[in-house]
Amino acid sequence: MSQAQTALSESGQFSKCTCQSCNAELTYQNPCLKKWFCRTCNQYCRVQDHPNHDLCYSETESDFLHNKIYAENTELKKNVKPFYKRALEYISKEQSDIPQCFKTAKEHLDICEHLLHKQVAFAARYFKNVLEEKERKQMTHISNLRKIFEKCLDELEETLQENCKLLNVQDLTKLCKFQSSVDRWRTNTDLTGFEKPIFKPNLMVHETYPHFLGNIIYEEPQNCSNQLNIPTINLENIQNRFLRQANVVDVLQRRPPEHGLFDVSCVESQRILTSGQDKRLHLLDLSIQDGDRILQTYKVSCESPHIAMSESRAVFYSDKRDKTIKQIESLDSNRINTVLHFDKLEPRGLTFSPANHLLVCLVGARRSIIARYDARLKLVREIEFKDIDGTCTKLYKEPTFVCSNEFSDVCVADHALREVIVVNFSGVFQFSYRGQDEKSFRPHCLATDNLSNIVVSDDVNQEVHVLDKYGQFVTLLTTGQKIRHPGPMSIDDEGKLWIGESVSGKINVLKYLD
Repeated sequence: MSQAQTALSESGQFSKCTCQSCNAELTYQNPCLKKWFCRTCNQYCRVQDHPNHDLCYSETESDFLHNKIYAENTELKKNVKPFYKRALEYISKEQSDIPQCFKTAKEHLDICEHLLHKQVAFAARYFKNVLEEKERKQMTHISNLRKIFEKCLDELEETLQENCKLLNVQDLTKLCKFQSSVDRWRTNTDLTGFEKPIFKPNLMVHETYPHFLGNIIYEEPQNCSNQLNIPTINLENIQNRFLRQANVVDVLQRRPPEHGLFDVSCVESQRILTSGQDKRLHLLDLSIQDGDRILQTYKVSCESPHIAMSESRAVFYSDKRDKTIKQIESLDSNRINTVLHFDKLEPRGLTFSPANHLLVCLVGARRSIIARYDARLKLVREIEFKDIDGTCTKLYKEPTFVCSNEFSDVCVADHALREVIVVNFSGVFQFSYRGQDEKSFRPHCLATDNLSNIVVSDDVNQEVHVLDKYGQFVTLLTTGQKIRHPGPMSIDDEGKLWIGESVSGKINVLKYLD
């Protein structure tokens, strides 16, 4: 029995214990299930199976599991259950249609048999008429030849008689009147045109009878597999939620505008945190009607930091200058602490997952990864490779922005590869997106909404793409006025999209879902 199990059985309570391999303090998880929860693997487990992992229980895990169960139920209700219902309807329809199709095919076969009988009879009559006509011509030709040769034979007999008479004549004068006719009789009419008909039927061997009659082809309904699947149903549901044109709810201006806009992070439905080139983070508030709408300003240690906000309202930002992640303890504080430091990798975009795990884009000369840290900022996983058909390749080259949906999928905009790359919670590759035109697509930033759609800004082509959670293209977001150089973006808890213009510093607040 393990040390953890001993502590449980002797005390009768779910007390803390120590991992046998690394002496890390462990806390028993979920008394009702009597199992441990591994933060590293994000699943229930036995202690002896995960001796080196961090096993614990907290409200964070409980909330995460509740959210995960809720998200799964939503997926089952909205997409999976309708798929099975539609599949059953389709099966029922085919169950009634297919017998009728077989009956129709048999009827067509009977018609074909009848027609073939008629065609064979017609062909026989045709050949009989051909033979009769040919026989008539042949017999006429033979009759004419017979008359010609009978006439020639009579004339030949007369010539022989005349020659015999001359043989008894001694008069030289009469003999000199002889004219030879042998050359005439050597030239005669050709004995041709005696054609005897032989009928050769096109009879087939037994094995070829069916092919002579026809073929049976079994056709699958067109586009059945493409139209009847869960991703297609999900896409149909999502498309029904989109407004024909996104509504601009409000427009904010980051000050000063010449410092541009680098990153944004929604605080709540009315507030957003912004960063630019001025070593300042500005907290903007929509409810402020006058002035520049700046509720609070925070001084930071670097220009153009990537920013993210935890569940506890602590602000995290990446400092590329000294390769660190720093934390502003709360929105009411200016106290800054360095919480993570990297030696050879440069931190870029960061975000928090539904499990309150910090995801950080790390870029280096030899390797680029997505690092996942738990609520205590302990490294949980490094996402770096994908395995497709046994071939292991690198996922990222320059991961710059990252976000996570309700299923904890990790979505990354890679500026060097010019693509959006999505992996699941465990780092398993799901799909990548290279735009509608791969040659011109330039993904800048991305965010996910409450339907797990991925919204991607393309600041070069000045477009905003929307994908569903399966990687299917949904639409290009359009507004009355064009958003110029769409860059950083964030989505609040009401589903509004806050999308900034990289150059002007404007922030457009859009409503695009019904």
